[in-house]
Amino acid sequence: MSETIHELSVAERGDWLVARIGGDVDQSNVAEIEAAIRESASAQPLIVDLSDAQYLDSAGVAMLESLRQRGNLALVLPSRSLLRRVLHITALDQLVPTFESVDECPLHLD
Repeated sequence: MSETIHELSVAERGDWLVARIGGDVDQSNVAEIEAAIRESASAQPLIVDLSDAQYLDSAGVAMLESLRQRGNLALVLPSRSLLRRVLHITALDQLVPTFESVDECPLHLD
């Protein structure tokens, strides 16, 4: 019996789809997470909320880059999160708007 190391919930908020990921995002589950997000979002703008994520390996960073390339991506990562350092080292924080909370994200497209 395998143990789930992540949690994923998806909900609409304004014009955006919010995917909340908790736990670990790594090579063992990244394909499942990305497929579920893409299936839910199609072409809809996407907020990936990593507030409850504990771990993000290179496969997780690659997933975020892939989601960025599909367009209209924003990330939520509190400043206290260690994952902010990962995004800084990979320069993903310079390519994707990053917010402290979902409430700070724009909810409607201009």
